[in-house]
Amino acid sequence: MNGARALWNETWSVPAEGSLIEFKKTLLGNELLLINRQLEQLVQLLDEQNVVKEAWVALSEQYKRRPQDTQYRVTLPDEINATD
Repeated sequence: MNGARALWNETWSVPAEGSLIEFKKTLLGNELLLINRQLEQLVQLLDEQNVVKEAWVALSEQYKRRPQDTQYRVTLPDEINATD
């Protein structure tokens, strides 16, 4: 029986175990690569978001600093205001 078990281990079990270890290493490597790519994409999106926020703040400040006394105002006739 021991001879059959040794033959089984030599033929199937040990090579399969080595292949399984290699598969696990490859799978882990691929997962780490995917996570790394996702992190790079997230960093790019966060950088883009920061650029948009900075641009929005600059535009808001510029809008607040505009001269307001020279701007036109739209007034509606009293008849239209009365129907609301």
